[in-house]
Amino acid sequence: MARALENVFRGTVRLACLLAFVAATVACTPSLSGGPERVFRESAQLDFVRKHFPLPKMNAYLAQGEGPRRTFRNEYVLAQIYAMDVNYGVYEAALTREMQAIGFGSTVANIALTSVASQISPVGTKDILTATAAGLSGVRASYEKDILVDRTIQIIQSQMRTSRARVATRILNRLRLSADEYPLMMAWIDLQDYYKAGTFTDGLVEVRQTVGEQAIAAAAERDYVVINGLTGSGPEFDSIIAFLYPNGPDAEIDVKRRSYLYSTLSRKDESIQNIIRLPKYTTVRAKLLECSNRYLAADPCPPNSVPMP
Repeated sequence: MARALENVFRGTVRLACLLAFVAATVACTPSLSGGPERVFRESAQLDFVRKHFPLPKMNAYLAQGEGPRRTFRNEYVLAQIYAMDVNYGVYEAALTREMQAIGFGSTVANIALTSVASQISPVGTKDILTATAAGLSGVRASYEKDILVDRTIQIIQSQMRTSRARVATRILNRLRLSADEYPLMMAWIDLQDYYKAGTFTDGLVEVRQTVGEQAIAAAAERDYVVINGLTGSGPEFDSIIAFLYPNGPDAEIDVKRRSYLYSTLSRKDESIQNIIRLPKYTTVRAKLLECSNRYLAADPCPPNSVPMP
């Protein structure tokens, strides 16, 4: 009995040392730290922005001329983007650490508990450690499958980066405009879009929308196989097909153009296949062709602007 207790004690000490080592290793591993150390800490950078770019005094801002207003607007907006980037970097690193640490830590703890259990003889203690190891395995499996859904978090991170880059490009292009064409409050609205593009919720929405567009594109590919075997129903037929397949009928459909045309329809309960070929949609085809030309001229039709009979 004394020998058995001694084995339990040694196994417990061994486990404690191993888990302490793992904790220290995880905390110091470069791949889990999120990146190299910054020249200035995040807090110092954010304090700098808050100090030099506080909430603007609108009366004083509006009283200035075009030149000073545009200069202030641009500097203020760029400072806000920079501060959001700093915060986003911290947030993204935390998401990555959470994903990596949970899986790595639970795996090592499971190995440690199983190893100790194999080296001790009392059945009760051995069963407790083995059950604990099984519980950790269950926690890890539940975390990965129910929460991360097999690395979904990585896909959402990628989508968030894409969305933020898209909004940032829009803002930077608008900063070329005058202060009257792109007022400060409109810039604030765009900054809110930039912030939301870096949130997990928005990432989920964007991923779902992207998947939806891919589904639409796949349906359009199927439609084209059918459409290609049909007789054209007027000049609009070939023109719309050429718009949807700018690289030729053997190439892939242009997803953005397909989504654009679909978005202009007042109703979304009819397939593009039927709209192109059926006689009752002659007027709709003419409108879609007009919207195709406007798209190419960088003056797209608004959503839901093409009436469906």
